[in-house]
Amino acid sequence: MSPILGPLSSHTPQIPRPLPSPTDSEPSAEGTASDSTQSSISLSIYPDYGDEDIRKAPWKYSGYRVFSKWLASDQSFLITRRFGALQARVLLSLQDEIVKLEEELESMDQAYSRKAVPDVDNGSFRIDPCEARPALITTLGDKLRAYNGFINEYSQLMARPVPRPDDISNVRNWLGTDDPDPEKHPINEIEAAYIPHTKDLVTVLPKEISWFRKVLERSLLLRIPGLRLLFERKDDDIEDYDDIRPIRDNQQGFIRATRWQNDKRVDRLSEGVIAVVGLAMLIALLWVLDKIDHGLPNVKLGAITVFIVVFFVLVAVATTARVFDALAATAAYAAVLMVFLQLSG
Repeated sequence: MSPILGPLSSHTPQIPRPLPSPTDSEPSAEGTASDSTQSSISLSIYPDYGDEDIRKAPWKYSGYRVFSKWLASDQSFLITRRFGALQARVLLSLQDEIVKLEEELESMDQAYSRKAVPDVDNGSFRIDPCEARPALITTLGDKLRAYNGFINEYSQLMARPVPRPDDISNVRNWLGTDDPDPEKHPINEIEAAYIPHTKDLVTVLPKEISWFRKVLERSLLLRIPGLRLLFERKDDDIEDYDDIRPIRDNQQGFIRATRWQNDKRVDRLSEGVIAVVGLAMLIALLWVLDKIDHGLPNVKLGAITVFIVVFFVLVAVATTARVFDALAATAAYAAVLMVFLQLSG
């Protein structure tokens, strides 16, 4: 008797809004020509709907067609699941298959190495008397290639950083998952349920953003109406903007406003501010050292130490430099200060 499995959930999810099949109603012979003419006219004036239609039925007029374009408009929007638990389970399954084949091969080797067995040359692949052994080795090769390839792909996937909370919020806002009315969702509620798995998400093409740029993005500086336009991409620079533009309805719509930042300009601003701060730290310390009495060398060394530590923290945290690069920059900075200290002494 086969086991009876209970229901997986209290109700079976159903895909809403079934679309009628084009073959549900067969057109009459008399209406074929007129229907063809009407179809060509409809196609010629597409899109034949407006913003109000999109607000009422985004699942019809937007759906995956617009969602895909919106995801492609910025590399940080394309977020998917990494399926970490499933990846590990498949990997363990592949490992177990290889272990079973390994045990089978070991059993063959032991069987043909016993005294009771006629002399067999186990040191040759070409004259192996056991036809099953070469076939088993070939199967093992296929399994190991699949296993090694899976490990390499899995390691690359797991090495990708998790998406930033702001990027996840952008996708969630577009999907409108906070709206309790499913008719206001452009993507089916069940199929959009991947985005709440925040610990299992991965950005397909992550951006390398420094800590200081994150501070700039969260600051009010880039939200000032006048300055905001300077650091946002123009509508003409965004492909298919007419399709993916925000649809507002008294500040409430199924798509909340998306801000496409101009990465080059924001990076230049971040680099400019960091450069000014670094130059100020160098010049300011020179004035500080000049004002300290020459008979107080320990005070000068203390000032240099403080500035060096602050400089290292700024380089390591406020930029995308690695620790080694930050140490190299700090060493150069310290060398300049020590030269000035010697000259001033």
